[in-house]
Amino acid sequence: MATLSLPQPPCSPLPRSSPSFPLPRARSSLWSKQGRCMIILPEKKKRGGGAYVEAPYEIAEPTKESEKFAQKCGEKKVKKLSQPGSNFAFLNRPKANHALDLSMIRELKKIYLETKLSPTIDLVMVTGGNETAFCAGGDVKALAQQGIQPMGNKAPQMKFFKEEYKLNYLIANMAPKISVAYVDGWCMGGGVGISIHNQYRLCGEDVIWAMPETALGFFPDVGGSWFLRG
Repeated sequence: MATLSLPQPPCSPLPRSSPSFPLPRARSSLWSKQGRCMIILPEKKKRGGGAYVEAPYEIAEPTKESEKFAQKCGEKKVKKLSQPGSNFAFLNRPKANHALDLSMIRELKKIYLETKLSPTIDLVMVTGGNETAFCAGGDVKALAQQGIQPMGNKAPQMKFFKEEYKLNYLIANMAPKISVAYVDGWCMGGGVGISIHNQYRLCGEDVIWAMPETALGFFPDVGGSWFLRG
């Protein structure tokens, strides 16, 4: 684990120290570039642009606090870390490459909504928790199994997509709060939805964006018709 220290949010009403965010040790050379990282800026969002920039952060070794946090969270599918003025969310289904299920959607919604409504929280950040993937998208295997069961109930599937899209809308409308996604490795389908709609997206060099559901005949969702347009 390493720690990303972010600059103090400009909208902060109180004097606060820069929040620190424990990040997974990435496979990419992000960590050896002396403070450089790939950041996709809001004004380049529509063009899908990005550039290497000198970022005001420091890479540090794990602290006792971050180690205790990891132990405390245990097997939670979404780990939450709160620091003064900031909320952080870790996706935590490594065996499924952090594929989203309904419980994860709801937990992410709580974290983002708390940030949006709180007068003392200015920033929210989300990331995956391993070196392979940020998020493999929605757990389509579980959804498909529900659909092929005899007398299968479609209500859970409909509820998943309904709440997923509402989460995407919430993430896209967090202003004036600051929302950030740190993405490395695979980022597919629903994972794109919970990352690309953030105000800032920091990307490792091994990030791979994909909408594989289109190969199954599924129209690109999670706002895909907007962010994939030329």
